[in-house]
Amino acid sequence: MANHIILPQNPDDAKMQFTSILRRDDETLVLILWDDATARAASDLAKEITDANEGDMGFYRFVNFVVAADPQAVIDVLKEEELENLSGADLDNLEQYVIVSVSPFRNIISEAVTKTRFETGPGSITTAIIAAIANG
Repeated sequence: MANHIILPQNPDDAKMQFTSILRRDDETLVLILWDDATARAASDLAKEITDANEGDMGFYRFVNFVVAADPQAVIDVLKEEELENLSGADLDNLEQYVIVSVSPFRNIISEAVTKTRFETGPGSITTAIIAAIANG
């Protein structure tokens, strides 16, 4: 079952919770970054996906949508864990991204979706999930 997780506002709590989520070996992470209109639209779409697939054993079964309104704690953890970055996303300049997916088994940053790309087609959230699963 897909999960829609909103990280706490406190940076230390967010970092601790995100580290715990990242260490789950069998789950794909779809990070939704920032707290702006685009991020809220992505979060709403993730919540719809989660609700629609509740109890389902299908495609979204091992997907965690993780919302980080202030993503600095997430960025710090991604850097500390030294994840392989196949997406080409610049972890020092994530302002342009709204979605970042992390594969479940090898901890690879698989896809980074810019705000512009998401705004032109919200299907990019599915592409991010598929890329993470394929790279896992």
